Amino acid sequence: MKKFDRLLAFSRLISKDTTLISEVQLAENQPLNYLSQFSERLRERGIDSTVPELPWLALVDGLARRGQLVELDWKDNPEELIAAAMDLLKGHPDFEDLASKLTTTTPFIDEDIEEFLPQLNQKLLLFDVQLIWLDIHSDSYPITVLPTKTLEEAKRFAHESGYGNLKT
Repeated sequence: MKKFDRLLAFSRLISKDTTLISEVQLAENQPLNYLSQFSERLRERGIDSTVPELPWLALVDGLARRGQLVELDWKDNPEELIAAAMDLLKGHPDFEDLASKLTTTTPFIDEDIEEFLPQLNQKLLLFDVQLIWLDIHSDSYPITVLPTKTLEEAKRFAHESGYGNLKT
């Protein structure tokens, strides 16, 4: 399986939206067209020409546009991570129980998002979901959700694609 095929496989684990997959393919196969179509958002990221990570960023930005990812700033606190998780998980069948577990989770003093994420994920194991951070090598935390059963496969696909990594 080629590297880009691994990214597509990873993308399909996160979202069943075929238009998202098309955007990731556009970023890979016709990067100038992708740049033109999504120039405003890419300019906000400081990107005005093709970069090797463009398909990974297309995935991140596409998920965000579809409400399947929340991008938190490095300055945001753990409570904002809880709020983002609640928003991403609102369709979960056990949402009331899940919400109760998450809202009673207290971060350690001065704990940042990266340190707090494993603590939330420990609680989410009970509900067979995990929050994942799609690392874009910036000072932000693009967070989305995956079923626990697909987590190891997703990590492998992301890593083997060479476009980016995910963290939990």
